[in-house]
Amino acid sequence: DVVADLSKFKEIRGESFGYTIERPTGISGEYTSTCLGPFIRSLTKNERLYAVLTAQGFLYGVEPATAPLELHALVIDSMLQGPAGVDGGGDAVAKVMLDAIRAHGGVVRTRSKVTAIELKDGRVDGVRLERGERLSARVVISNAHPTLTLDLLPPGSLRPAYVSRVRAMKNGIGGIAGYFHSSAPAPKRRNHNIYAFASFDIDRMYVDHGFAATDHDD
Repeated sequence: DVVADLSKFKEIRGESFGYTIERPTGISGEYTSTCLGPFIRSLTKNERLYAVLTAQGFLYGVEPATAPLELHALVIDSMLQGPAGVDGGGDAVAKVMLDAIRAHGGVVRTRSKVTAIELKDGRVDGVRLERGERLSARVVISNAHPTLTLDLLPPGSLRPAYVSRVRAMKNGIGGIAGYFHSSAPAPKRRNHNIYAFASFDIDRMYVDHGFAATDHDD
């Protein structure tokens, strides 16, 4: 049954090299080529249940028909283990990181637009800011869109085949998260998440908004 087959998500987690610092229990990759939608369809014909099991795909922006089962399993693993939260929300996590960086002599800067990642002898050597300032760096971590990161690098710094493959990739769905403070009394904490969708037809929503790679079967 479906409940029993959810144990496969735990199995996938244990096989993932990128998810845990512990040695994987088996050889990973078996579920990378298995797509989420067809896998869930093989377990149930219940449209409501299908929607419940695939709705979290909006967290990473890939339709069920093409989303790797492995990716989906890793994203929802924490939900399967049970809901958990951080006092103060995500902002509290960021503050701890800022305090740790500053405690070790680091400097945190915002509103400092990077216009170029500079290389020397084939290695990252620093970044150039919009106002012309240069910051030396042995390592640069970019969380910008992959194609925008490519534009920051000098031409020819990466293999043409890799650049072409990255630029040809289809974009997923972008999301905006909002965090709000309120002066109202704190409500009782709930032990579940709330997802609001127009219907149980998760696949149709991707099609209607132009993000589906395949046509929807009516």
